Amino acid sequence: MMKLLLFLTLSAFAGEPSDIKARAEAVVAIDRNRAGGDAVIAKIADSFKLIRDEELESHRLKGYDTRTLEVLFEAVSAASEHMPRPESLKVLEGIFNECLSRGYYGEMPDRLYSHYIAQRLWAKARGLNERFPREPRALPNVVEPAHIPDGIPAVYEVSEDGKTLTYKRIELAGPIIISAVSPGCHFSADAVGLIEADPKLSAIFRDHAVNIEAAPYDIDAAEIARVNRKGRFRYDILYKGSAWKGFDFSTTPRFYFVKDGKIIAHMTGDTAPSEFKRKLAESIKRIGLQ
Repeated sequence: MMKLLLFLTLSAFAGEPSDIKARAEAVVAIDRNRAGGDAVIAKIADSFKLIRDEELESHRLKGYDTRTLEVLFEAVSAASEHMPRPESLKVLEGIFNECLSRGYYGEMPDRLYSHYIAQRLWAKARGLNERFPREPRALPNVVEPAHIPDGIPAVYEVSEDGKTLTYKRIELAGPIIISAVSPGCHFSADAVGLIEADPKLSAIFRDHAVNIEAAPYDIDAAEIARVNRKGRFRYDILYKGSAWKGFDFSTTPRFYFVKDGKIIAHMTGDTAPSEFKRKLAESIKRIGLQ
């Protein structure tokens, strides 16, 4: 293990195509064995740091063989999921275009498409889908302002038929409850079931909560619309997590209780039903909702 670590550390300064391939493969290997939660994320970050930014510049990409580019694409993709880096998308596009010019791109369109979805770059996602069509990647119509300021919390409201997403700013003056929930998460389903079964809680969430499905890499608006039609718990879709300072949408369920723009209380939903309802009632009371 020490020899491998020494090799990777020393190789960070070599810069040869085969060397960068070894470092990229190390990132991919960690990502494929994800058992360990936050520890794995830290390992991916540490391993990816051995790949220098200058080695990812477009003129350097042309000198790598296709297999190196393929592994490098997967490494950059994996790292960008855990390490927000604005430049990562440009690198992925550069690798993809270089491989495309060589006539090989494998599953790169699918991975690149998912990153466009994550950053809500709808025009790029549609353009890619037109060039490399696949039915599951069909997108709903998206209605949003021509200019969206940075750092403004927002969601997409889902139309009743699931065919349209409409941008909506969220005011956090409150009191308001922000729920990070997902219909596909059984913990979320349990928490939502407890809320819907209680008339008082159900009324409070109906009037004062925004329930948000993060949908980071895939948008299934039709399914969200179906769930909205079926129950009293209405879901919106997250615009961009980066605009929600202090909120975490990476795991569900999470509940944030906000007043005067500040998070007053926060809780998760993976607790016993009686404990969950008790904590929920206490947090609701703290922001002045009864």
